[in-house]
Amino acid sequence: MQLDFDYLELTLDPPEAHHETVLNRKKEILTALADHGLGLVCHLPTFLYLADLAPRIREASLFEMKGALNTAAALNPRKVVLHPPYIGGLGPLVMDRSRAIAMESLEAVITEAGRLGLCMCIENMFPKYPGWIEPKDFIPVMEKFPSLEMTLDFGHANVDSKRGDRILAFVETFKDRISHIHISDNLGKGDDHLPGERRRPSSRGCRHHRFQKDGKRLIKCTLREKRPVSGGFGRFGFQVQRFTAIVLGSIFRGRRFFRSCSV
Repeated sequence: MQLDFDYLELTLDPPEAHHETVLNRKKEILTALADHGLGLVCHLPTFLYLADLAPRIREASLFEMKGALNTAAALNPRKVVLHPPYIGGLGPLVMDRSRAIAMESLEAVITEAGRLGLCMCIENMFPKYPGWIEPKDFIPVMEKFPSLEMTLDFGHANVDSKRGDRILAFVETFKDRISHIHISDNLGKGDDHLPGERRRPSSRGCRHHRFQKDGKRLIKCTLREKRPVSGGFGRFGFQVQRFTAIVLGSIFRGRRFFRSCSV
């Protein structure tokens, strides 16, 4: 079966895709990408605590994030995707302080990405991820860091958004900064990462963005896996939770959003 994808988005999360492990297998990864004609996007580590109220936890998280950035730079990806700093624990009770800490950490990460020549895209999150849900949450960040671009995750924006209004609000607010798109399906209650199209607002939002700005955009379909990925990349033995297939490289010149595929 040939799925005819254009890109792979590689998540740099332990245990099997920790940035040191990935860097040690750089030659294998680049060879496999070249053999399959695939480009690369890197997703920076998800489970770090850049906005934690404990300074040493933040320092350790920043150390890991900078390591991941250096590994990404060695792989020369088209873009790197960043989840905003997670505000957990007692952080939501002192949101102003937590947001200030988050901005300090973001500045350090974005500065390092710029030094390495990486194009960074910050991703919108969902209601269980406080402080980074609505378009207004991202306005101060996007204003402070003009080089920062955005990954619009339609699945995240769809959670607890009854009519898909949040998706369209992101498109309206950041139409000139959205340069990477994650498309997955859910039932509006959680980030299920389902294939298919159960929620029509997602495709409606994509069509809307299509007419706002001509150019290349990346769309992904994310499938949950609890086994090693089969096919050409299976030889790495990555026991991944998310295998991301970048489906389309240029969708805003009249082409269909997804190339025909079945999984």
